Amino acid sequence: MGILSRIRSWIAPGKSRRVKGAYDAAQTTDENANHWANTDNYSANAGMDSGTRAILRERSRYEADNNSYYRGAVETRASDLVGTGPRLQLQIPNDPTRSKAKQIERAFARWARAIDYAEKLRLMEKAALRDGEDFAVMITNDRLPESGLTKVTLDLRLYEADQCTDPWDFGFDPLYTDGVRYDDRGNVESYTFLKQHPGGVTPFVTWDTTEIPAEQVIHWYRPGRIGQHRGIPEMQAALPLFAQLRRYTLATLTAAETAAMLAGVMKSTLSPESGEANDESTFDKIPMARGTLLTLPPGWEASQFKPEQPTGTYKDFKNELLNEIGRTINMPFNVIAGNSSGYNYSSGRLDHQGYHRGIEVDRSRLRARVIDPVFLAWVQEAALAGEIPAALPPLSEWVWDWFFDGWAAIDPLKEANARTVAMNGGWSNLAIVCAEDGLDWEEVLTQRAKEIALARSLGMTQADILPTIPDAAPATAEEAFANA
Repeated sequence: MGILSRIRSWIAPGKSRRVKGAYDAAQTTDENANHWANTDNYSANAGMDSGTRAILRERSRYEADNNSYYRGAVETRASDLVGTGPRLQLQIPNDPTRSKAKQIERAFARWARAIDYAEKLRLMEKAALRDGEDFAVMITNDRLPESGLTKVTLDLRLYEADQCTDPWDFGFDPLYTDGVRYDDRGNVESYTFLKQHPGGVTPFVTWDTTEIPAEQVIHWYRPGRIGQHRGIPEMQAALPLFAQLRRYTLATLTAAETAAMLAGVMKSTLSPESGEANDESTFDKIPMARGTLLTLPPGWEASQFKPEQPTGTYKDFKNELLNEIGRTINMPFNVIAGNSSGYNYSSGRLDHQGYHRGIEVDRSRLRARVIDPVFLAWVQEAALAGEIPAALPPLSEWVWDWFFDGWAAIDPLKEANARTVAMNGGWSNLAIVCAEDGLDWEEVLTQRAKEIALARSLGMTQADILPTIPDAAPATAEEAFANA
């Protein structure tokens, strides 16, 4: 924590304001005083200072390493967002057959394979969820051409959030936030990285730093406040819930084990004043054979242990916690729980619509913050390496987009029928449908033409070549979308 942050914490701003408005939530009473005790008016950077981020990051990593639901949510989100990686579709003026565009697309795909681009993007997304942020620095890797896939030496070196910091930053510069330097308009100018990870395996950690221009650095995080320059774990609000989930599971298991271990108890009916000898020691254990009857000494009676445990409420409590946890990243219950047994088609589709919409928004951010900057840097180096055809229009006239893996249909027949009606009605087309599935419509048409040509050369009839429309296909658009 910087000096200014410490001073602010001592002053405790906002604790003694006079309230004029008649808002219930603005009133401080004996009942809500403790609930609002930790409120503050810190800025985004001050409230997310290095000490706070470090604690949240370490606890989030610990929970992700020891909680299967947390780990599964991180893996699922990275797979859904990135999948097998983005695929380039390029349009260049004066290239009617797209021969030059396809040449560039293939060159970029080979380079992406050479650096394992998709895996690095998935790692960046996992780190953003778990740690709050991560960094990718564009470097030169002279060994890439050895792969035989590309001549371009551009590569990405990933850094964890711990390594982007400045140990000599004492919080006096208002335009410098723990390794991130920006101007008075909010534009980032440079990043400062430790040359060694502060939690490295070397016994002696050096605090040497290096400053890298912002043009070479990709900072992947999701800002939640205006003026925020560093990230915190995206599921930090759910960290206490993950802890509750594990504690409740252990408590339920302990109760079940205790009930299973104790078969019964024996008690004496003789009073202490009777003077009868009691040969059994307190809490003594008596072995039992399965399927047998026992005879007891005079004055003793046996009763079975009552296996009372909270198993009846365990499932409901667990499901409610997972449902609340999933809201932090817009993930529906059946995705974070990996269980759709209670879903039907309509509810499953409805829940997935909001989740998929969130993924599409994040993909838009990924394009703007990560993929496009990398592509522009690749084009510059690819042109120097001879991977780009000559005599092309300037880069400012190029138009490109990125295709990701599509979503598996919940009910393929219903969704296919709806798409057919939309295309026949004129408010959809093959490009839109293929984009939803992560496919290139030109490649689909080209492949289909090859199949039809081969089928005809083999003497197949028109009925053999073209698939028939299922009998269940709806006749109207209203019926199609009602079913979907």
